[in-house]
Amino acid sequence: GTFDATVLTRTSTGFAVAATEGLPDAGDLDVDAALVAYLGATYATLDPQKWQRLQQPADAADLRARWTLWDDIRTAKEMLSRSSSTSIHVPLYDQDTVLTRDQLEHLARPVIDRTVAAARAAQISAGATRPEAILLVGGSSRIPLAATVLHRTMGIAPTTLEQPETAVAEGAALNRPG
Repeated sequence: GTFDATVLTRTSTGFAVAATEGLPDAGDLDVDAALVAYLGATYATLDPQKWQRLQQPADAADLRARWTLWDDIRTAKEMLSRSSSTSIHVPLYDQDTVLTRDQLEHLARPVIDRTVAAARAAQISAGATRPEAILLVGGSSRIPLAATVLHRTMGIAPTTLEQPETAVAEGAALNRPG
C-alpha cells in the first residue's frame, strides 16, 4: 500500500498542487499485514506448520486459504469502522477469533501516525497555515482513528467519501484523455 498527501490551492481556473508528500509503504495492505502478524503471534504457536502454510502456500488449497484470510482481514477492518468488534475466521485452523476496534487501532496506529506526519509535512512544504478542508480517500480512511488523529494534528475535522476506496480510480477516469 501507499500513502499520498497533497495540498491544493485555489486558482482562478480551479486548483493547483502546492505540495505532495508520499510514503511507499503506508497503506491498506500495511494495516492488513499488521493484523495478520497479530493473528500469527497466536496461531503460529498453536500449530506452526499450519501458519507456515498460510504464510507461504505450497499448493492451490493453501493459496486459497491465504487469500481467504487476507480477505477476511480486510472485511473485518471495514466492519470495525462501524462496530466495536467482529470475528475473523482463520482458515486451516477452522477457528474464529474476535478482533476489537481497540486492537485494530493499536495495530494501525504506527501506520496512521506516519501518514499524519506526511500530511503535516505537505502542509508545511506548501506554506499553508491551516487547511480549509481535509478529504480522506482510500480504504484505510474508514478507520475512525485516522480522522481522529488528523483532526487533533491539523485542527480541522476531515471529510470521508461514501466510497473512499474508489476515489483514485474515479479521478483517473475523469482525467482520461479523449
